[in-house]
Amino acid sequence: MRLWLKIILSIAASFALIAVGFGIGYSGAATKTVTVVKKVPVTKVVTKKVPVIKKVPIVKTVYKTNTVWRTKTKYVKVPAKPTPAPAAPASGVLLSQSGTGSWNSEPFTVNGDAPQLKVTYWYTGNATMGSGDNFIADITSSDDMLSIANDIATSGGKTTTVYPDVSYGGSHVYHLEVEATGSWHFTVTQAG
Repeated sequence: MRLWLKIILSIAASFALIAVGFGIGYSGAATKTVTVVKKVPVTKVVTKKVPVIKKVPIVKTVYKTNTVWRTKTKYVKVPAKPTPAPAAPASGVLLSQSGTGSWNSEPFTVNGDAPQLKVTYWYTGNATMGSGDNFIADITSSDDMLSIANDIATSGGKTTTVYPDVSYGGSHVYHLEVEATGSWHFTVTQAG
């Protein structure tokens, strides 16, 4: 009996999603509600009405079999990229961000000759087809990459300290890259 109930609920949910998709596609308005979930630098991942400015590709994962991902490319119209945030103080919070899925932060600046970054993060719901997916997070610059996380799990988190290499004229401008299928939160602070 439970199997039939699951099948019926799955079919009903599928029809509801299709109806929502048709409603959005045929709205004819000058603005659209857009949820941006892609790997591009943004200040925040938000859902709101925005003027349509340009067409950007996003990839939506349909399903996963063994280690092969099946994907379908869709396009969404998004506003122009916001201007970068000003340089951060010598110590304090450089980044505090929550989101879902893969994401790249806006650039942030680390200060000093031997900077020290404390990164605290958690993630949950990182699963497709009932098993844990890869959760990867790195802080990178044009000439340095600091691994924060590389887990295959549905949830987790921790606090870690990393040391950006700014010696010999290295870049002080970094950004956070996240690859995930679930929800997550990061806080990056620089020790004073």
